[in-house]
Amino acid sequence: MKKDKKLSIALFGYTEVIIGIATLLSLVAAKIIWGATKPIGVSVFVSSTALVSFTLGVGILKYKMLARKLLIFFAGYIVLTKIFIFSGLVTLSPPFEVLIPSSVKDIISLIYHLLIVFFFNNEKIRRLFG
Repeated sequence: MKKDKKLSIALFGYTEVIIGIATLLSLVAAKIIWGATKPIGVSVFVSSTALVSFTLGVGILKYKMLARKLLIFFAGYIVLTKIFIFSGLVTLSPPFEVLIPSSVKDIISLIYHLLIVFFFNNEKIRRLFG
């Protein structure tokens, strides 16, 4: 059973690393290939969250307690944001859309981040982080 938990931890860690890298690469590619220009505030926000995802992923892979706590916090923030978006309390103007509709991305994101919150709050998982 402990092996399954460690595999799940590794999957979440690598997923966060991949999300961070893919987001940063997509920003660079959009600029170079399509000449896309985002407002500086949007670019800073997206770059910052990508770096946070990457860093937390590395921390999770190293079983750092602070990374576990911050990932739970970050995921909880995303869950609240998605709930606000679904309820109509928050709208993104213009929405961040590329190939996948925002509603699909929001549902996937909500499920993924809820899994993070519940998984990393589990007592047995918490003990693995020291």
